[in-house]
Amino acid sequence: MRKEETLCIFLTELFRSADKKLLTVDGFFLDSHHELCITLGVDLESNTIVSANGEFLRVPHTDCEQSHNLINNLVGINLDRNVRKQIQRAVGLNYGCTHLTDLTLECVKGLLQAKFSIDEYYNARGRN
Repeated sequence: MRKEETLCIFLTELFRSADKKLLTVDGFFLDSHHELCITLGVDLESNTIVSANGEFLRVPHTDCEQSHNLINNLVGINLDRNVRKQIQRAVGLNYGCTHLTDLTLECVKGLLQAKFSIDEYYNARGRN
């Protein structure tokens, strides 16, 4: 009988905003070999990543650790168009970590959804 291996992947995103100007997302990726955390700050008026940092708490290879240095390349990315290509250029492609790329893309997708929720929250309270 063939032995099966189970792989569980957990991806979590937390969003916060003190005002309608800056939205922060914390993203966490966890599987049996990796544990990555990133925090992105996005200016909601320009729709641009203005801060990016993170930690690689557990990685299987030394080249994965080198990808940690690429996180700062996310600063300046505009989320209005070609987001996937910009993120892949910043932290992915041949020299980066696919898990960091995936986590970043998921955070950005969630960020765009959270942006609409924040707009609704402030509009419901009569604040612009």
